[in-house]
Amino acid sequence: MRPEDVQPFVRSTWPRLSSKTTPLSDYGVVRGARDLVRMATDFGVLTGAGPQKTFSPLHLSDRSFLYYAHAIAEAERSTSSIPQSKFWQLALIRPTEVVEALLRLHQFRKLDYQVAGSLVQLTLPFESSREYAERMVA
Repeated sequence: MRPEDVQPFVRSTWPRLSSKTTPLSDYGVVRGARDLVRMATDFGVLTGAGPQKTFSPLHLSDRSFLYYAHAIAEAERSTSSIPQSKFWQLALIRPTEVVEALLRLHQFRKLDYQVAGSLVQLTLPFESSREYAERMVA
């Protein structure tokens, strides 16, 4: 991804986000696109040297992953469906990465994850995402 690739997005988004009635100048579009790419790189969303950037894989911390797992369990109404849930796509995490994280968290006794063929038993440390969040900030 290059700043030139982001310019159409800046042009189409500016009228919806700006309270000003004047359109963004050509230089404003160039600068806005460049700044968006730079900020995405600063936040770790994009990686790469030079003008060409690529999306970097996202990494959730163990705490964030566990919170997300609790939230998915509530939405799916089942802990056994967590590993294959479509909700992981919202965090840009592939099913194989979910299983790896669950195995790692099981190894460090953060949760209990048992798999036997197609049978999955997953026990999370708290009853709900709210309880988990409250304990994390306490």
